[in-house]
Parts: sequence; C-alpha cells; structure tokens
Amino acid sequence: MRAVGDGIYLLSLTERFSCNSYLACSGKKKILIDPGNSSLDELQSQMRQAGASVDDISAILLTHSHFDHVANVELFEGKKVFMHAK
Repeated sequence: MRAVGDGIYLLSLTERFSCNSYLACSGKKKILIDPGNSSLDELQSQMRQAGASVDDISAILLTHSHFDHVANVELFEGKKVFMHAK
C-alpha cells in the first residue's frame, strides 16, 4: 500500500493474480476501486495500512469485469457497486 495522491491509496494485491486496487477517501466516504481477487487477509491488511476496514467502504467501483478485478466484490455485501454500462 502506498499513497498516490491526497486520500488515494494504491493497494497492490499480489497473493493470487496481481491486481492494482485503489482506495479513495474523502471525509467519511471510502470507495474501493477494483477489489481484486486476493484473500480477505491481504485485502484487509492493505486497507488497514490506509486507515480503512471492509466495513468502512461506502461503495465499490469496477473499472471492468475481468475476474482478477471483480472476484472480491462478494466480500462487500450490501454495498453499492458501480460499473460502466458497456
């Protein structure tokens, strides 16, 4: 995990297939971009380093539907999920 901007964190998930996920934080809103397909432990560890937890996530943004980017979306039951129409 490393900060790449004001309130933007790169989560480098490498446990299974490599996937760059991002955590965007603004006030109490936290949006996870491409939750990847790593284990819950790896995802939570990197989110904790950025000061967030799975429960803190307000919404999920998927950039595209490849498995390595979307598999963990099921870990965020009840959260809003956004993806482009095409």
